[in-house]
Amino acid sequence: MIESCRCNETYDLKVEADIAADAIWYNKCYCNFDIEYVPISTDLKAELMEWTVKYGKWIDWDNDGIVPNGIEL
Repeated sequence: MIESCRCNETYDLKVEADIAADAIWYNKCYCNFDIEYVPISTDLKAELMEWTVKYGKWIDWDNDGIVPNGIEL
């Protein structure tokens, strides 16, 4: 959990990739949840972290657009 979050407890989470953030979010306040505290298997955590690292490879940061074949990525 991050310090700015004021949720005491929640079971309403969402999975969403973002640049430089873990893939688990509080759905209520939209704070990022530290994946280390999510009670899921080590394999699933690794898969989510790998997916997050790949997120954004479809973005052409220099030209503020999508790379060729970006939709397929």
